[in-house]
Amino acid sequence: MDFRAALSESFRFTRETLLGNRTRWPVLILLSLPMVLIRIFFGGENLPSELFSGTFTLWQYIERSAIPVLFSSLPGMFIHGYEARIYRGSTDPSGFGHPVQMFINGFRLWIVSFVWSVPVYVCVFLMIAGMFEAGVIGGHGAVNRDLVLLTLGLAVTVAILFIIIALFNTIGAIRYARTGSIREGLNYREILATIRKIGWGTYILSYLIVIAIALVTAVLVWAAICIGAILVILVSHNKNAILAIFPVIIWVIPSVFVPWIVVFWSRFITLVYDSGTPTPERIAHGGME
Repeated sequence: MDFRAALSESFRFTRETLLGNRTRWPVLILLSLPMVLIRIFFGGENLPSELFSGTFTLWQYIERSAIPVLFSSLPGMFIHGYEARIYRGSTDPSGFGHPVQMFINGFRLWIVSFVWSVPVYVCVFLMIAGMFEAGVIGGHGAVNRDLVLLTLGLAVTVAILFIIIALFNTIGAIRYARTGSIREGLNYREILATIRKIGWGTYILSYLIVIAIALVTAVLVWAAICIGAILVILVSHNKNAILAIFPVIIWVIPSVFVPWIVVFWSRFITLVYDSGTPTPERIAHGGME
């Protein structure tokens, strides 16, 4: 596979998608904002530390996390629906026509990802429960060494499962987008055959390339935010007000760049997929408009 050509085409497609139309970028930003704002206003960023300190029990943690996760996921369905349109392989940027159908497709795509991720969720739940029982989190009792070792083993298992499932889930998502069938998105044999056609080395390398690009982008954005905040604080007469809104700023500003990562990733991985599937699958036009 020609990675240079794929990267060039992905950058072109992303640029035309977000800069070639005045509404696409703002709409995608608005769709990603609730995931950040709800996290801030519900205090979601403090939940892990409160869990470790013993402020919450495991079930209280799950109950308190449920509302932010639920409400932030709803606009995310539109983003998933837009991803599905890119996965279909068109070289022209997609619009936001038929929003109800886009939401439904996003929800169905989410189902595919959720089903693939169930083993990870189960292991994460067992890992957190084990940490509670071992006394690592929750702030109660002495630490049980055997349970700690078991929990570490589960953590390693989660990491390995996450990587494997991510590889299968991505191909499954594209298969769903092109066939309109959730069953095809979960078709293990066909997904494995597609990965073999692409080549395991090529496929994993494509993941590493996008991760590297995302990390570099994230570092540059966070560095720019921090430098800008420091400069504003130095010249501002009301430093306390700036510091008060800084936690919101560091979450909201990156949302501006989320659409670039989403569109670029969707287009790039679609090209990787097409490199191993010279004969395109049937596209279910009726369900994927």
